[in-house]
Amino acid sequence: MTVGIEERFWERVVPEPNSGCWLWTGALITGYGVLWEKERDGNIYAHRFSYELHHGPLPDGLQLDHLCRVRSCVNPDHLEPVTPRVNTLRAPDQVAAVNARKRFCSRGHAFTYREPVTKNRRCRSCLTLLRRVSYWRRLGLSREDAEARTLNPRPGNWRRVGRWAQPSEAN
Repeated sequence: MTVGIEERFWERVVPEPNSGCWLWTGALITGYGVLWEKERDGNIYAHRFSYELHHGPLPDGLQLDHLCRVRSCVNPDHLEPVTPRVNTLRAPDQVAAVNARKRFCSRGHAFTYREPVTKNRRCRSCLTLLRRVSYWRRLGLSREDAEARTLNPRPGNWRRVGRWAQPSEAN
């Protein structure tokens, strides 16, 4: 006699009383529980199976987000269908989520400019600096010399270069 997929699912679920999570004790792939489904001739994620068992099919274009942040949790109350973008931005360790939360560049300038084509956020100050260094590089200077010329130009020329440069001390 073969055991049904729902029975096999419940054999591998252990409730955790403190957090309310239902922990998956079966096979894991990158922390997510997986369950063999004969009809599909392949694995199905255990949290997705649990959600579909309790709430019906997952709407097209949505992913399940673990609200408890425990990948092996299969409690349907801890799962929320969201768009892939929302799912990525909610993750605390994803590079895209970390960068989306940033408000200032590495030099401390506020992100005030969004590039028209790529929609990447930039700060105008660093973008201007990058363009000036690129100009000097096209003229044949090394990167170090181009940065030095951009950041510390000749004393008589400092106002035209930008606010990074300061006039040199008169000796």
